[in-house]
Amino acid sequence: MKRPRAQVVFALGFFALAAQTLLFRDFLAAFEGNELGVGSFFSSWLLWVAAGAVAGRLSRVTRRFEVLTLLYLPAFVLQHYAILYVRILAGVKSYELFPLGTMIASSFVANAPVSFLTGFLFTLGCRWWAGDTESERGVRETLPVARVYILEALGACAGGVAVTLLLAQGTPPETIATLAALVLASAVAAARVSSPARLAATAVLVAALASGATRSWAALNNRAEWTRLLPSDEYRGSFSTAQGKYLYGYEGEEFAVMAWGGVCETPFIRIHAAEVIAANLCQRPNARNVLVVGPGSLPICLGLLELPQIEGVAWLHPDPEYPARLLEVLSASGWETPAHLEVPREDVRTFLRSTDQRYDLAILNLPDATSLVLNRYYTAEFVSLLKTVLSDGGAVSFRISGGENYLGGELACLGASALMTLEAAFQHVALKPGDESWLMASDGADLSESPAELRDRFGQIDGAAGLYPPDALMSQYLPDRIAFQRSVYRDTIRDTAHGILANTDRRPKALLYSLLIALRRGGVSAMGRHLPAALRGGAWICGAAIALYGVLRAVFLLRSSRAKSSPRVFDGYFLVFSMGLAGMSLSVVLMFLYQSQFGALFLHVGLIAALFMFGSFAGSLGMERLLLRRNAEANYVVPSCVAIHVILVALVFALPAEISRIVYAPLFVLAGVLTGVYFPVAAHRMKIAGRRAEQAGARLEMLDHAGGAAGAALTGIVMLPMFGVPATLVVLAVLIAVNAVPALVSARGAREGDAFDRAVRPAGYAMFGVGAFVLASSQVFAAFEGGEESRKLLDAARAMTGVAEVREEHAQLDDGSGLTYFAAVLPDETEVFVFSSAPLAEGAIGYGGPITLAVCVDRAGVLRGFRIIDSKETPAYLELLEPWMKSLVKGAVAGSGAFERVDAVSGATLSSRAILEALETSTGRFAAAVLGLAGKEASPRIASRPLAADRDFLLLAGFVVVAVAARYWPNRWFRRAYLAACVVVPGVMLNLQYSSQHVFALLGLSIPAAQLTGPFFIVVVVPVVVVLFGNVYCGYVCPFGALQELVGECRPRVLATDPDKGVWRYGRFVKYILLLLLAVLFGLTRDYAVIAADPLTTIFGAARQPVVVGMAAGILVLSFFYRRFWCRNLCPAGAFLSLVGGVQLFKKLVPAPRPRRCDLGVRNANELDCLHCDRCRYETD
Repeated sequence: MKRPRAQVVFALGFFALAAQTLLFRDFLAAFEGNELGVGSFFSSWLLWVAAGAVAGRLSRVTRRFEVLTLLYLPAFVLQHYAILYVRILAGVKSYELFPLGTMIASSFVANAPVSFLTGFLFTLGCRWWAGDTESERGVRETLPVARVYILEALGACAGGVAVTLLLAQGTPPETIATLAALVLASAVAAARVSSPARLAATAVLVAALASGATRSWAALNNRAEWTRLLPSDEYRGSFSTAQGKYLYGYEGEEFAVMAWGGVCETPFIRIHAAEVIAANLCQRPNARNVLVVGPGSLPICLGLLELPQIEGVAWLHPDPEYPARLLEVLSASGWETPAHLEVPREDVRTFLRSTDQRYDLAILNLPDATSLVLNRYYTAEFVSLLKTVLSDGGAVSFRISGGENYLGGELACLGASALMTLEAAFQHVALKPGDESWLMASDGADLSESPAELRDRFGQIDGAAGLYPPDALMSQYLPDRIAFQRSVYRDTIRDTAHGILANTDRRPKALLYSLLIALRRGGVSAMGRHLPAALRGGAWICGAAIALYGVLRAVFLLRSSRAKSSPRVFDGYFLVFSMGLAGMSLSVVLMFLYQSQFGALFLHVGLIAALFMFGSFAGSLGMERLLLRRNAEANYVVPSCVAIHVILVALVFALPAEISRIVYAPLFVLAGVLTGVYFPVAAHRMKIAGRRAEQAGARLEMLDHAGGAAGAALTGIVMLPMFGVPATLVVLAVLIAVNAVPALVSARGAREGDAFDRAVRPAGYAMFGVGAFVLASSQVFAAFEGGEESRKLLDAARAMTGVAEVREEHAQLDDGSGLTYFAAVLPDETEVFVFSSAPLAEGAIGYGGPITLAVCVDRAGVLRGFRIIDSKETPAYLELLEPWMKSLVKGAVAGSGAFERVDAVSGATLSSRAILEALETSTGRFAAAVLGLAGKEASPRIASRPLAADRDFLLLAGFVVVAVAARYWPNRWFRRAYLAACVVVPGVMLNLQYSSQHVFALLGLSIPAAQLTGPFFIVVVVPVVVVLFGNVYCGYVCPFGALQELVGECRPRVLATDPDKGVWRYGRFVKYILLLLLAVLFGLTRDYAVIAADPLTTIFGAARQPVVVGMAAGILVLSFFYRRFWCRNLCPAGAFLSLVGGVQLFKKLVPAPRPRRCDLGVRNANELDCLHCDRCRYETD
């Protein structure tokens, strides 16, 4: 029984990969053949496999597994036709661009049948294998999940090889599908020879192959596909290449070729081709030999050959076999191929490396680089290679998407990238503007953008007038549009980092911008102004997120207890998911490198999958044997595999630009080995943990394919286009390496509490990780986001002047630095200037840090207005200052000392003083540097820091020192007096209440100047004290906490209502959730207005609102009945200090708490919520 079972599982893998390869080709024909479509296919496929695995786990099917495998056959047919007619089902016309949302939804639905069944049958197969083994041997197979995985991988390997060989021979996909079905049916029949139904299915498939029914099926499908666009009676036939299937016939009276869901060639319609020829040939009017690259370019070739001077045209295509096969079809219909038309059956780069011919003109008539394979024609390496086949003074032209009157960010970046690439290789670059723009480059000096000159050049070519009217070139090369488009490209190059625009084989930026254009056309807005920051900092964010997980996992394990024999099932789950992601990502990177060098791999995709699956088979089989031999998992197994995996990634990183095809074969195999090797490890851990075979199979299959789905989408659509190959590989190496952490860390803590505590603990780590990741990502974006200050100043200039068209101007300051400002003319003919105070008054520092103003003055230096464009001040206090700020704009003259006698605003002293300082200093310096007015020096009273800040620092320091000392000699009455003093001095008098504003000022790195001031103490020193001594601030110094405790002390014993400690823990978790929500909101917006919900921000200040007073009153009433209700349950600032206090470096030097006597809900000495108030240490109650 063992061999027939193995044959069935092998056949499942064989059919699954064969079906996936064939359906992938169908998918690309129905959807756009770009990376968005590819990512949608593989992501939806793998997600359905994961869903099927879960469904198999929930299913109660236990018998007749072999019969169920035959469901693959109708599932394939169903999915084949669902993809074929997906545009009709989705309501998208054949010539329309698939909206991204519709594409994702449609691909998800259309991809369901076969992929869902793949995961479903894997889980049932694990149950079937384990059950049959038990019934036959009386004992359960050691690792049935790993064995099914191994056999399925081996079958997939064989299926990939078979499909590749058959496609290379031109076998119709329908015939290949039938052969794969025959392999499956034969294996099922062998498993249960006595079943007539299975034998009948096999006989039917054999008869279909023998009778040629599959070819009739293929013809029927081809006609149906043609009919979706054109009348059925005009269909004439089809031909196939290694990379695609092409249908041909007539569109009206014109011959047409159809592929990828649309008409790709109309050889004898030359209207557009004539425009392209004229636009290019006028730049090189003496061209004799021309190279044309691109689909739909036969009309260009034929038009060129009509000119007497053209001696030869070579036509190359991304599908190398297509031109020759098309000419064969045309010749068979009686058309004679021109003698001087050359159609090499070679990849473009291969041809360029091998040819001795030199070309006067090379026309690259290619679509936007929306796929990895198309990007290779726009890179610096390709341009350098193309330059080697040009004659002296030869020219090359590239088609790019442009715009008539507007160029958005993506179009501007795409054009700027192409322009920068060409200018790096050639001395001269000319531009033809428009929706279809052309960039012409040459080392010769005869390129021109003069429409009259180009018209005359083209008109002098013998026969050119009969091809295209020379005067029409006047409308193609419009000087004003050339100037506009070129200026946009120049500005983009100037304002954008070189690495963001440079397009190379390993950093496909043309692909990125083309995908963003496709997204916008598909109804999805691009990243806009955040894109440069994402490109520069995105890889850092990904790497930091993975490293953060590793650190948190290590800390979690160090503080956990675990028996030596207890398996880490969660780490096994993460191992399978992350390695599934890494394996798919590494395969995508290798395929990208392969395509960059050798072109499209549609033919080889099955072979590549076979190599990967063979490696997966070998790796999983070897690991299974090792685990069975030792009957245990050695500690060195996973770290060793991880180390080898990282070395493999490093080898790929170090690959030279030019290598042999054969080198890729072992790389794909090794990628498979180091993906499959982890599956038996996880299966072994689940077996030790007592999981049943179907349960283990379902979870591991789900995680493996979910990781693969994430890897396919993230790598192909996000990481490669945005970060390039080097950064992507570094991120993958970090992801792989983090799996060694659990094996290298030994648990040594104590596990305490019940099920709730055990659930809350990992949830707390997860919440911390999410919050830290969002804040770190936000900080990286802020650090890399260039031009933000200039944009804010421009927006403020337009708002304050009411003029949309303001001009940017520059000046030099007295210290030699530069200043950028904006000038505008108001409707009353007054000229005004808007500038930023930041470069002019760097010492203007408020409570939360520097304050930047946008200031508007006229030519006489009269202040016309100002507004705050950047600050970290509390929004409520800025609202308090609005009437005062308006009063300052009353004819004040720049540099006149008009603000010297203006008083600061009580309750917002530091903020108002900083605004005065910024106004006085910046207007004076601007008047002197730009307006030529003699300005008065800033008043020392305004420019210096107030002495009160030093007083605040010393008072706070004194309170903290007393609090630390009081911990050693706890006394109830002293504590009460001390708490009352904290309410009065730090609270009412100084308004130095620690709140969420200070938390996010620290986390957002908006730290006040390193001076002995109250804000610096509360933002920086307080967390440092808590790190050293524990959360002594909340226990002693917090004014609002002290007020709550004093109110609670007034409660008579008869009104004691404090719940049990086991109940309090549910409420105490809420403050951490609130902290996470605030962290996420702040990280996404970087707006301090999100913390306005925290009443501590303004409770003791002049800017408190009635709602804050109401909240505080309600909290105090609750604190009367439930001690420190806000501190224990709702305070996000207290939650942050509790997390920080968990470090407590001087823990052994301070008195230990007595949690059993705690009346605030603390249950053990290690709980983060301990306030270190020492109430539990009083000698008497």
